[in-house]
Amino acid sequence: MTINRTQPLNDLGPWGLGVNNVAPDYALAQGELRDAVNVDLTLEGHVRRRKGYASRYTGTAVHSAFSDGLTLYGVTGGNLSYFTRETSSSLAPTTIRSGFLAGRPLAYLHFKSPLDRDRIYYSNGLVTGMLVDKVSYPWGVERPSGQPLVAAAAAGGLDAGTYQVAATFISVFGEESGTGESARVSVAQGGGITLSAVPQPASGAGVTRVALYCSEANGAIPYLHTSLPVGVTSAVMGRSLSLGRALDTQFLRPPLPSDVLELHYGRIYSAHGSVLRWTEALRPGGFRERNFMLFEDTITLLASTQAGLIVAADKTYMLPGGDPRAMGLSERLPYGAFKGTLVRDPRREVMYWLTTKGLCMASTGGEIRNLSAGRIVLRSGAKGAALLREGNGLRQFVGVLRGGESDALQTDDF
Repeated sequence: MTINRTQPLNDLGPWGLGVNNVAPDYALAQGELRDAVNVDLTLEGHVRRRKGYASRYTGTAVHSAFSDGLTLYGVTGGNLSYFTRETSSSLAPTTIRSGFLAGRPLAYLHFKSPLDRDRIYYSNGLVTGMLVDKVSYPWGVERPSGQPLVAAAAAGGLDAGTYQVAATFISVFGEESGTGESARVSVAQGGGITLSAVPQPASGAGVTRVALYCSEANGAIPYLHTSLPVGVTSAVMGRSLSLGRALDTQFLRPPLPSDVLELHYGRIYSAHGSVLRWTEALRPGGFRERNFMLFEDTITLLASTQAGLIVAADKTYMLPGGDPRAMGLSERLPYGAFKGTLVRDPRREVMYWLTTKGLCMASTGGEIRNLSAGRIVLRSGAKGAALLREGNGLRQFVGVLRGGESDALQTDDF
């Protein structure tokens, strides 16, 4: 719009259509702005001076801020920490885990459990972990390095045949590890099995017991026979009056380091580079080697909807449904998303994120729209962060971008 320079600024507006940095300045529609710096625009398009800000904490290499609604977490000085209010105007960090790099932002996933304590899974593409009550534990249970040494015993009441024996680790949270190929031993009629060198977990792995499984004679499926406290390295197997649960974690592994995390229909999906992986259903700490899918470019966003999983890479896709074995691949937008800018709005049951073409929104039903199509372009190749802010009568998506190059569609003023 053309501005009369003699007209008082407070007489201009309103600008209900917001910013347009695509159209040339002489072609801006009534109600559009070229730019808006240090101001807030109300829903009606009126301008308010943006409030300032104040520092609450100053540290070295501070990044990866996250809150579960109760506690603020972040990395400062290479340490994953939680922050508490020191005074009315300052925060103090308490170290949870050390060894984090400044250039590797953490992805977090808040896993709400109706039966157990909430967990926060995290990873930065190099390491993984799980926070419970502000304490870091391994994400997934360490797998035994091998199986116990097995030998046939003269007594035990077993039927003649070949038996499969396997060991798993049980964590303090009751999660069970995977395990490798079973050991095998041939037993004569009425004999038993002796086990030695029962594998033990590494220190600090959060493991409390070792579960031992044994198949039926010439059987293909091991069943739980007994469990031992950590530190016990030998056992004897004989006839059992009933079969325990079947071993269903064989060949599972803890999740690999990743850069993007999302929970979708009982599975945790993770992305590292162009590889999308997922855990087994209702087993957030275990995945199979075959559980992956490749994309054309680096995956920067994962977002769960009732209709399917949104994946942004070279383009934005929908993987319909909740079973990865049955998911197809449907293109929804011809461009990807900025990593780190996904924000959920629980009141409206929608989510927002930034792209090179502006602000996008998805409903829980899976509808995806670009809210600023044709009016806003942003820097390409950048990464960012975002939040939803409420106050002073406004509900705002606040996003920041770092790095990248200007989009060729962005118009320069004359």
